[in-house]
Amino acid sequence: MSLDGFDATLALAAYNASIGSSAECNYTLAGLVSEICERAGIPYNRYDVRRLDGFVAGFQLTSAQPAFTHVRSLAEMYFFDPSNADGKLGFVPRGGDSVATVSPDDIIGDLKDDQEKRDGVIPRVVHLQYYDLEGQLEPDKQSSDRSIYIREQSEASISTPVILETDSAARIATIIHKVMIEEQRGEIEFSLPADYLALASSDIITLNNDRLRILSVSLDDGMQHYKCSFDRRSAYYSDATGLAPVKPAEISLVPGDTRMEFVDAPILQSVDDSLGYYFAIAGASGAWKGAQIELSVDGGANYISSTISSGLAIIGDTTTAMGNHRAEVPDYTNTVRVQLISQGVSLEPATLAEMLNRKNRAIIGDEIICFSGATEVGEGLWDLSVFLRGRLHTTPAAHAIGERFVLLETAFVPFAGAEIYQIGDDFTFRATSLNSATQTTITETFDALSQTEPPPGFLRTRCRKDNTIVINWIGTGVKGGKANILHSDAFTGYRVTVNGTPTDTTAETLTVTDPGGSVTIQVQQLNSITGPGQAAVITI
Repeated sequence: MSLDGFDATLALAAYNASIGSSAECNYTLAGLVSEICERAGIPYNRYDVRRLDGFVAGFQLTSAQPAFTHVRSLAEMYFFDPSNADGKLGFVPRGGDSVATVSPDDIIGDLKDDQEKRDGVIPRVVHLQYYDLEGQLEPDKQSSDRSIYIREQSEASISTPVILETDSAARIATIIHKVMIEEQRGEIEFSLPADYLALASSDIITLNNDRLRILSVSLDDGMQHYKCSFDRRSAYYSDATGLAPVKPAEISLVPGDTRMEFVDAPILQSVDDSLGYYFAIAGASGAWKGAQIELSVDGGANYISSTISSGLAIIGDTTTAMGNHRAEVPDYTNTVRVQLISQGVSLEPATLAEMLNRKNRAIIGDEIICFSGATEVGEGLWDLSVFLRGRLHTTPAAHAIGERFVLLETAFVPFAGAEIYQIGDDFTFRATSLNSATQTTITETFDALSQTEPPPGFLRTRCRKDNTIVINWIGTGVKGGKANILHSDAFTGYRVTVNGTPTDTTAETLTVTDPGGSVTIQVQQLNSITGPGQAAVITI
């Protein structure tokens, strides 16, 4: 019986258990195959494992797969074939002696040669992926490289659930490769008379001085039909040694410090249109899972609110200086390098269109920017280039080494509400890493930038006429997008100041008496919470 037919004998019987994977509980190969047969319900007198030799370092049995699958996995690594002879299931090791020499004169009919398989590709490299006993059962790989096939660059990968030692895996990879080379010679088929009835699958025979391994046997009236592959005894030997597994990096179980950044900024999304601020937290340890954030308004004497956050923001610091640049045009001149402290995160490049749609929005110091180029030059070390500066009406500035960098992704930079009476107060935050007593404390002033109105746009005047000046502008919204831009809910109108004299209006135009001479005009948007915002200014 061929290996492909083995599932008919080892059936789909339900069984389960685990077999140890440490050196102290090595199974003999014969004992393990016997265990599988017994759990599959095969009586002990119907199978024979006496020809199997060697030990198995580790293997897992589970009822999720048929017994045949487990035996196939072992057969692929220990080079044996199941065989059904004399009503008993046997397991025949590869590389044994030839049991018969077949005379070409005894072949009935034609001998068929699978020439198509002979023209197949032999991979130059074969990789064996396995679990290494000497590498703390971490996944590992050993390879066989047959560089003599200089015209062939293909590679093949084989994986196994069998736990192996390093050198054993290297030898198995080499043997698998050599067997591939031999089997590439193709398969042949022929029929023999009843004189050869004793031959069974997995037997080795000799024909025309070629060593053949019987793959399958089918019976017909007065003869047997055999399918064979070429076999080489020396292919099943190797003295290769493996590359020692890399010891897995030790994982710290200590959460470590929490890095917290207080971000007092204009709102990042419409839903945040209220009085408040953003905060970002991250940990430098792989064991960091979040932090408890507490707020004090009396310098840390008492903490009045507390929240648990597990949002891992992308936080770092500049390691190079960054020059100033106008906000009106993209900055193709400056670059900046940032060192991220956040674990397992990365930055992505963005097109100009994507930046205009808020991708890669970040804060450096107190300036909100968008960046286009992002190249990792070291572990957590990124070079950023091509910027949109002064976003959300923040002030473009030069930045020194050591200034903060926070990627303003709203999913990981939460918004927290505040009270009107807290405007101008100092906030003290205490961040305690979860599962740790480690605490970080910072103190920042709350300036209520979430409700500070931006300057209106396109401020201009008409020519002086009839002793008057006509002033026009366009209001600047803070939420919405595309063609639907809205003012904040707390917006109440505009304040126009001409040479120090203010006038409030809800329109976007105002006619005033010309005071003569040089005239300075500024227009501010008004907010019911924070009052006049940033000013647009012209002088005529």
